[in-house]
Amino acid sequence: MGEQAFRFDRIAVSGYRCLEDVEVDLRGLNVVIGPNGAGKSTLLDTLVLLATSTRNAGLAEAVARRGGFNRLVSFGRKDATVRVAVSSSPQPWPGGQTPAPIKYSLELGASGNGFDVASESLDQARDPAASRPFFFIQRTRTHRKIHDPKTNSLVDPDWDVASHETILSGAVRMHLEPSRFRRHMGGATYYPPAAIGDRDPLRLSQTLVPTASTPEPDGSNILSVLQKIRAEHEDRWQQIEDVLHAGFPTFRKLEWAIVGAGQVTLAWHDTRFKNPLFANELSSGMLRFLMLSTVLLCPEPPAIILLDEPELSLHPELLRLLAELLVQAAQRTQILVATHAGSLLRWFKPEHVIVVDSEEGRSTFTRGDALDLDRWMNDYTLDQVWEMGEMGGRP
Repeated sequence: MGEQAFRFDRIAVSGYRCLEDVEVDLRGLNVVIGPNGAGKSTLLDTLVLLATSTRNAGLAEAVARRGGFNRLVSFGRKDATVRVAVSSSPQPWPGGQTPAPIKYSLELGASGNGFDVASESLDQARDPAASRPFFFIQRTRTHRKIHDPKTNSLVDPDWDVASHETILSGAVRMHLEPSRFRRHMGGATYYPPAAIGDRDPLRLSQTLVPTASTPEPDGSNILSVLQKIRAEHEDRWQQIEDVLHAGFPTFRKLEWAIVGAGQVTLAWHDTRFKNPLFANELSSGMLRFLMLSTVLLCPEPPAIILLDEPELSLHPELLRLLAELLVQAAQRTQILVATHAGSLLRWFKPEHVIVVDSEEGRSTFTRGDALDLDRWMNDYTLDQVWEMGEMGGRP
């Protein structure tokens, strides 16, 4: 699986907007469905916040982009704190040995007009019989410690750690598992519905960058990624063209048209027309489906793919294909999808789904296979069960 060394198996959030106190079990594919404002996108956003916090000066920037710390805290909460904790299950090393699970927790608190890191820990239960886990990071407001492999003890960091930044963003590179954990968490990539206005990247010409391997969230490098796949991964390129043909029967092939100054534009060949259609002539559904297909079929996907309302602009038949792509991609990476479209839910099994409900502004998350759905599934599809109100997650 290459660098895909982990999979988050649980996330716990408290004090973060509408997520006052929730725990969510995570699997390879997690399709989160519920009404608007219930907390679907907020759950994805907590992972984006954690990913940003792994970069130098990333946490302060992330909080500022969200309107400041006071805008993050759950409404009416007496203690102005935000806590996020994740646990991961590392994949086996070559040879079959499986490392122990790693847990990371981060607590942010109000400080003056801003915030600081109130606590942070990264630990690994190497010995299940031990009374304490093995700590790589242990931090409170009064002390900051990291593990020193030379002395096998917790010591003060030998660099300045800002009160509003994580130790994880600058530490643990000397440890294999924590370093891989940091890269995995930092690789969570959020994909909102692709913007398809006249001046948005998906409709414009692009400069080919040979090193691009993962689509940017705005699609600004999608032609470079597609070119790399076509040149280096013939099987994946064929899969992309096959799924496009399945979704658009008159589709023939993709090519690139040179427009000058080292830039190219997408040329979509269609059996109905003599000349190709260029990106500015394609429908929003065609462009969005191409973007989603590229994200889910690229050979080097993000460590965690976060998709918000991927059903936007897509025909019901395209939703079936999208569901198939999601199930397949979840074998290679971890995926969280936020949706309120029953038409997408139709193509999944209960174990893929997480139902979100909200009462008095407080969110709850329930896995689909924890619900009593067996008596319904023999006669109805999953979207029908949801629309009948037997799963929750309805307005």
